Amino acid sequence: MKISNNDKILYENTKHWDNVDISDHIQNKINKIKDIIPADVNSLIDVGCGNGIILNQLVSKWNGIGIDRSWVALKHVNAHKVNADIQNLPIQSDKVDLVICSEVLEHLPESVLKKAIAELKRISKKYILITVPNNEYLQKNYVKCSACKYKFNASYHLNSFDLDSLFLLFSNFNLVYEFKCGKMVRQYNPVLLKIKQRLGNSWARFSSVRHFICPGCHHDFEYKQRVNIISILCDGVNRLITKKKPYWLGILVSKK
Repeated sequence: MKISNNDKILYENTKHWDNVDISDHIQNKINKIKDIIPADVNSLIDVGCGNGIILNQLVSKWNGIGIDRSWVALKHVNAHKVNADIQNLPIQSDKVDLVICSEVLEHLPESVLKKAIAELKRISKKYILITVPNNEYLQKNYVKCSACKYKFNASYHLNSFDLDSLFLLFSNFNLVYEFKCGKMVRQYNPVLLKIKQRLGNSWARFSSVRHFICPGCHHDFEYKQRVNIISILCDGVNRLITKKKPYWLGILVSKK
């Protein structure tokens, strides 16, 4: 798989992995993962483990391997580690009791996603545990490139999953457990979002200036939210008519 300039800059950047704090919400997710790992699991692989933020808390109890395509990220992993792409995992079939893949699937193009799911299924002996953003409204966090005006999700997410669409990827497995956790986040009304973005030219909201690489033209730019009367009114009305929900969705599935 050819790695884009965006991915090289983002995922091979030391700062991206050095300064990841474990918030209470992330720790709660890790605790949930620990709680639902079945008793008959002895070995596990974390595919797309990043800097080991989850895996490093599991290897004291389970025999774990971390897989990621970023060597910079793997430097932080306190377990056996493998540098590999999710589409072609150098692991034997039915190798481990549990395969974990957390906050990865939402980043994958459709063609890559199909291959990735097939690989996760292939190397799992018993279980697969997946976490993704919970029914994320991708357009809510769109930013616009200052050069080519291309619009993209600020977290570079390409896919959104609810429970049904996520489990559909593993329909030949049994659903053992499903859960939602994380920070409570508010959805955005589609009509209000169009008004805010098109008329107000106001996009994703952050507390500080953010740095992005455009997936369209690879322009390197800084982004700061534009606040105006239209965005203020849309945000205000949206708070009145929408509800919050937990940010993450997770499922544990087992082979039939």
